[in-house]
Amino acid sequence: MTRLALFAAAAVATLLLASPYLLLDYPAVVRDLAGEARPMHPGATGGGFFVNLAWYVGHPLLGSLGVGGLALSAFGIVLMALRNRTAAVAVLPGIAAFAVLISIQALRWERWLIPLLPLRRSPWDTRCMCSPMSCDCAPAGGCPCSNRSPLCC
Repeated sequence: MTRLALFAAAAVATLLLASPYLLLDYPAVVRDLAGEARPMHPGATGGGFFVNLAWYVGHPLLGSLGVGGLALSAFGIVLMALRNRTAAVAVLPGIAAFAVLISIQALRWERWLIPLLPLRRSPWDTRCMCSPMSCDCAPAGGCPCSNRSPLCC
């Protein structure tokens, strides 16, 4: 219990050290948070838990991963749950809680899904991921700008 209390105190102290204006200008913090907590926004107003969850899966996730990527992600989650119970108990509740949390909000934003997206490409993924602003991808497969830009493959 002592370690838990120490952890909680360290978390609060770190928050206040990183953001001292939470205490220095508390009325502004409350005013700004209240302004961000509005229930409607043009183009981002949600429609309830199931509507929002379906929107997150059908639009941002499908657009980011594709049908194959979504199928492989679902397969990987099931496989992890079957093969590595410890990892499943450590990871899946956080993923589920985050998905529920963003789905119950009155607003829905694509950027809220970023924590659920994989940050690293598979080494077997040979698609060229060049940015149109940095260079053009070679049609035969290689990416000519891979050594010049972090946006390339």
